[in-house]
Amino acid sequence: MRHLRWLWIVAALAAPEAARAGSTTYDAVLTTDVADVTAGGVKPGANVLANLDLTAVWKGGDGWEAHGYVLGDFGGGLSQRRVGDIQGVDNIDAVPAWRLFEAYVKKTYAGGHLISSFGLMNLNGVFDVQKYARLFLNSSHGIGPEFAQTGPSIFPISGLGTMTSWIIDDRTTFKFGLFDGVPGDPAHPKAFVSLKLSQKEGANYIVEYKRTFAGGYFKLDHWGYTAAYPRLDGQGVSRGNAGTYGQLGFTLAGQPDDAAHAIKGWLRLGQANGALNAVDSYRGLGVYGPGWAKAGGDQMGFAIAQVRFSAPYRQQTPGQARYETDYELSYSRPVTPAITLQPDVQLVVHPGARPDVKTASVFMLRSVVDFAAL
Repeated sequence: MRHLRWLWIVAALAAPEAARAGSTTYDAVLTTDVADVTAGGVKPGANVLANLDLTAVWKGGDGWEAHGYVLGDFGGGLSQRRVGDIQGVDNIDAVPAWRLFEAYVKKTYAGGHLISSFGLMNLNGVFDVQKYARLFLNSSHGIGPEFAQTGPSIFPISGLGTMTSWIIDDRTTFKFGLFDGVPGDPAHPKAFVSLKLSQKEGANYIVEYKRTFAGGYFKLDHWGYTAAYPRLDGQGVSRGNAGTYGQLGFTLAGQPDDAAHAIKGWLRLGQANGALNAVDSYRGLGVYGPGWAKAGGDQMGFAIAQVRFSAPYRQQTPGQARYETDYELSYSRPVTPAITLQPDVQLVVHPGARPDVKTASVFMLRSVVDFAAL
């Protein structure tokens, strides 16, 4: 924990004297998943996974902020050992460890039209945020797998980065981000924190255009890496590890601003360089809305996530399927202001595209405890 203490000291010293006076809020959220692969997959059976988020946010004067986030992961291995899928049926599935996930400073300039951040950052906290897909537990509905497979600065290992948002008006925003090309230390995935920048590892850049409209939004992003990567066909290395994705969110029924009763839908399409990556394209879609509880606050929905495997990747193993498709039905209900329960069912067709792995049926029960609300 001493790493977090020193980073907080550096962040405070970096802010101007007039900005240091402010307030700090803390939170702790425990997420626990009981998952059971009832049929198919690599090895049917049950797993228990847990994730503890410890966060602190300091807000000072003159638009300055500092953010700290320590992440604890427990359990893990559900996709690798039981399901065999490439997308990740559980978005908290990670190698067990304690990690410093975020430690960065943020500045909002006068007028609020320009925002800049620098430090240890989660790229997915700013880019590829699928606003209308937050209900679902499959990792593809958190960040597109065609991008996630390249190892950007996202859960559970982040890296140094900087991000700037230019808010042109109340409907149009441009964002630019530049991050470490290889976050953390691949040789030591359980390290609490590992910061290293090198020309060989290069950088990961991403740009985003966002336009909002009544009841929805549209996003178009392009990302890429400056380093060269091994080709899947064995023909040396190549640059051009890049991709593009688009998101469309919309309101299907109800008042757009009535989050408790409106029915929302979304579509996400993405592509990546298939010569360098296993997945060359992705498509996801879904719909969610209010549940049937009289007290309200509950949500339910259905989503589909499908990846297409590139030809060079499929040529490595004869008989591989071209697609992996995940169907998900989820229901979330707050039991108290601090506790939420969420049963979730997923059906994974062609897990990992492997011909020896049958369609997997996965049942999960998630519980979320927000200690700040107790």
